[in-house]
Amino acid sequence: NPLKKLSKSPKLHFLDPGIQRTILQKTGELNGNEFESAIIAELYKQAKAIHFTGSFYHLHTLDGREVDLLIETENGYMAFEIKSTINVTSTDCRHLKNLAPILDKPLLQSFIISNDEQVKTFDNNILALPAAMFLT
Repeated sequence: NPLKKLSKSPKLHFLDPGIQRTILQKTGELNGNEFESAIIAELYKQAKAIHFTGSFYHLHTLDGREVDLLIETENGYMAFEIKSTINVTSTDCRHLKNLAPILDKPLLQSFIISNDEQVKTFDNNILALPAAMFLT
């Protein structure tokens, strides 16, 4: 299906969001894009620290599906949606649902990382975790 065409592409994230905010003279809470960038930067740094050899991608399809982070390993993919919300709902899972059929390897696990303090599970093997819990 041409509309389901998959594009695994890089996306620019600052590895130190504090420097970015200083340059832009921003204060206060992180906005959604800054939160996403901070989480991905931390995952990337932790992966490098343990010499992880997988690849990091931003995924989007021609029909508008977008996944913030797709980590490719030898055995499959891990998909991540990153939301700054304090209350994750099933709506936040929409891009992760039915993702497996368009991938060229198995989908090992899907995550939503957020500011919600509760761990939640959703259909399609989607696990929502607080950012603080996930990154420690």
